[in-house]
Amino acid sequence: GEPVVYAGTRLDWYAISGGCCPQARFGVEAPRFASLDLPASFLLDTLLLPLTLPAAAGIYYHGSGGF
Repeated sequence: GEPVVYAGTRLDWYAISGGCCPQARFGVEAPRFASLDLPASFLLDTLLLPLTLPAAAGIYYHGSGGF
């Protein structure tokens, strides 16, 4: 039930905004210096968007290697 799309960015913004209980909402503790982590989280979340959008839609890829 935790947010998937832009999860790190949303967690940082939640912590910066003074939200309580990030563990209950996101499943992890917020970083100590969320404002410093925000740009890196935004960049990484943007790069991972092709994987997180299908996951949020309930589409999962179960591939295996080999011929």
